[in-house]
Amino acid sequence: MTQTAAHIVPFPFPQREAHNCETYGEAVFQLKLKAAQLLNEVAEGIYVLTPNNIEAIRDVNRRCHEVGLPPLNFE
Repeated sequence: MTQTAAHIVPFPFPQREAHNCETYGEAVFQLKLKAAQLLNEVAEGIYVLTPNNIEAIRDVNRRCHEVGLPPLNFE
C-alpha cells in the first residue's frame, strides 16, 4: 500500500458502524478510525475542518481516554 506523507493513519482498517459494535471500547475505536479518516482528508486538502468537526474529534479523544486508547493528535 502506498501512503502519502499527509496521512495521519494509514488505511485500510476494518471499519464498522459504531452502533453495530459489541463493546463500548470497540465503538470508540471505530469512531476514532472515522475521525482519523477525516483528518487524512484534511491533510490531503480534500476537506476543511469546521468548528463542529473539531469539537467532535475532541469528543472522540475524550472517549479514547475513557477506554484507554491513545487520542488523535491533531492540534
